[in-house]
Amino acid sequence: TNLVTYSENFSNLYWTKQCDLIGNTLFQPDGTQVGFSIQEKTVNTYQYIYKSNFNVSVGTQYTFSVFVKYIDLRYIQLTVYDGGNYSSACFDLLNKTSTTAQNGGYTSSNARVDDYGDGWLRIQYTFTSPVASTIISICANNTPTAGYVPLYIGNGLKSAIYGAQIEEGSYPTSYIPTSGATVTRNADIANNSGNAD
Repeated sequence: TNLVTYSENFSNLYWTKQCDLIGNTLFQPDGTQVGFSIQEKTVNTYQYIYKSNFNVSVGTQYTFSVFVKYIDLRYIQLTVYDGGNYSSACFDLLNKTSTTAQNGGYTSSNARVDDYGDGWLRIQYTFTSPVASTIISICANNTPTAGYVPLYIGNGLKSAIYGAQIEEGSYPTSYIPTSGATVTRNADIANNSGNAD
């Protein structure tokens, strides 16, 4: 189940914009040419878009994943937090590497980058939360080091984002698009599994 209810339409009021969100005409992973990029503001601010009051089960593992495409913003960070406590993973879109950080009872693990071709990467990591109501965020960053939501003066750099997903478990499943409600994918079926005939 994808618990993010607006997984592609980042312009929806579901997402609060602290950095800039601009349209792009890049081919998205689904083949369409209508998408969005996050872009740094050129003032000192928290450089992110976020959804507050995102409910999770305390201590349960969830995996947060987003498709991203490098334009000229090299570092994208995923952060789940409440107050000053957080879990985060920061991703280098050029080197396809990641770092994680956490405090206040949150955990961060299993950060990785998967290459989907045509410049699209799926960044992902697993977190647990010590509280039931959190804030989820997709952040621009000016460093490869994960931490709290990045606060800095940006240079107007941007990268494309698509397909945000948070699901229960320690790894991401195939992407489930949403548009106003959570969506559960039908279970994958393997015919003749384990049958040598």
